[in-house]
Amino acid sequence: MLWRLTKGERLDILFAIHHAIAKGLADPTKSEPQLIANIVKELPDALNKISLGSRKSLATGGVFIHASPFVTCENFPEPSPKSVEIGDLLLVRTAIHNNKVQERRALLLQAKKVSKIPTSPDNVNQHHLYANWPSFKYVRTRTKLKGESRHIKGPNLYSGAKYFLIGNDPVAGCCHHPILHLLCPHDDCQLWLAEPSHPKLSAYRCFYQEMLDFIIGNTGRPYEKPSPKSTGGWDRVIEDFLEQTSVKISAYTRRAKTIKGVRGHGVLGLTGVLADMGTLVEYLPNAITSDDGNNYIPPNKVDDLDDNDDGGGISIIEFVANSEGEEYD
Repeated sequence: MLWRLTKGERLDILFAIHHAIAKGLADPTKSEPQLIANIVKELPDALNKISLGSRKSLATGGVFIHASPFVTCENFPEPSPKSVEIGDLLLVRTAIHNNKVQERRALLLQAKKVSKIPTSPDNVNQHHLYANWPSFKYVRTRTKLKGESRHIKGPNLYSGAKYFLIGNDPVAGCCHHPILHLLCPHDDCQLWLAEPSHPKLSAYRCFYQEMLDFIIGNTGRPYEKPSPKSTGGWDRVIEDFLEQTSVKISAYTRRAKTIKGVRGHGVLGLTGVLADMGTLVEYLPNAITSDDGNNYIPPNKVDDLDDNDDGGGISIIEFVANSEGEEYD
């Protein structure tokens, strides 16, 4: 289900994404978790300033989660590491048309710094997970997920999980710059999404274009809320991540922001119909509004902040595309 946007509206979104990335990745020497935390702060800041047509609106919010579940499986190709992170960034899109949720999509990303493409991931076991999605079990988590098994099946496995590749100079070059994209060769890109094929990644796409397509509804994998008795599949795994938002907080949040102890950013505590239908707000109650108009989510447990953690964690960004009339195909 595609969101109809004018050429001008698409350019406005691209400009906003570029602005956010320029700020969030200004120092690419930072760790991958910190760069992701910066993006989760900057994207809502930039996108929530956009004014679309009178019958359309885009609301964006992000949440930072500390110590995401690690997973293991019985057929990892290498003996070490015994467990791997399942992802660094989860993108969620909620499409609302005429006050009804029409579709939900998700895209799970594993971030890696790279010097060139094509490339092969350095963590063979993690690549095996993304390339094949064997049955896996949650480990190294203090939540009720520990010991739970999951199995993601097709079709369209690669549409829902990809690698997010960050080049040496991620701000400088891009073939989809809002103005210069017609003049720049694809080799100038420094941010890519890639499918986790084996032995090398493939189907490289410019991060900016993929982000725009995700907001429009032209990429990512659809999902629905699973039944309470469901124990496996894509829908259940996405629900696993969303449930973590109510109990976790990331130390990286404080380094990305000036407000100590805040783990959410952007429009997460919306009011009215949108608040009832957005995905993240269902897991983030008791939002408080800051002076600048954004809604921040305070941590449930301040002592969950741990600067000595292993750097693990997954962040979530939700894009709520709201429209009325005939704005969808």
